[in-house]
Amino acid sequence: MSRSSFSKFLGNITGAAALELALVTPLLAALTIGLTDTGMAISQRMQLINAAQQGVQYGQLRNPVDGDVSTIIAAVGPGEDGNARAVNVTLYCECVSGTQVACSTTCPGGGELRRYLDVTVNENYNTIFPYPVAGSVIPLAAHAVVRLQ
Repeated sequence: MSRSSFSKFLGNITGAAALELALVTPLLAALTIGLTDTGMAISQRMQLINAAQQGVQYGQLRNPVDGDVSTIIAAVGPGEDGNARAVNVTLYCECVSGTQVACSTTCPGGGELRRYLDVTVNENYNTIFPYPVAGSVIPLAAHAVVRLQ
C-alpha cells in the first residue's frame, strides 16, 4: 500500500457512525439493565418497608393478646408478585431503664412496663442479570418497631 492510499484510508469516514454505534451500544445496554435492576430492587425494598409498617400498624390496632402474632403475619402477607416473605414478629417488654423483662412480670421498683412490637420482613430480590459482585439474588430486609399502649 502506497503512502497516498494509506492517507486516503485514514481520511475516509464512511461507516464511522456505524462503528461508533457498535462500540457504544453494549455499554448503553449494560447501563440500562443495571439501572432498571437497581430501580426494581429499590421498589421491592420500599414494598418491604411498607409491609413492615403495615404489620406494626395492624399490631397497634389489634393489640396482640398473649403473644399471638399470627394475625399480624397474615396481615403482612406475601408480596405483590407472590414471592414468599419471611416475617418475624416479636413482642417484648422493657422497663423505663431499658432493661428487657418478661411481659408477664413487673419492673423492679414499680417502674413503668413498656410493651413493644417488632416486625421484620425479609425477601430475596432476583436480579435480571447475574452480577459478578452481587450475584443473582440480593437479600432485602425491612424493620419496624412500635411501642404498644
